[in-house]
Amino acid sequence: MIKKFIKKSNNPLDGIQLTEFNRKQVLEWLSGNGKEGPDGSIYLKTPESGEGTQIVHTGKFILKGYTEQLGWHFWPVDESYMNENYMEV
Repeated sequence: MIKKFIKKSNNPLDGIQLTEFNRKQVLEWLSGNGKEGPDGSIYLKTPESGEGTQIVHTGKFILKGYTEQLGWHFWPVDESYMNENYMEV
């Protein structure tokens, strides 16, 4: 299930935690911005990171945000960082 998260005073962001049971849902949500890796991870297209692609393993979150410069984009976040910096709304 896609949920909303907020960081301090920012606007809510869509986000989802990758589990071993929701890969298909995550890939559909990414709308072509990711593909499944051979080990069940997701290869996430993140050109704004300067790396081009980042690997998202089970337990990590993927957030979706919008900026004028990048448009809609996705980025991975570790579970510990999510717990410290975001809250579900």
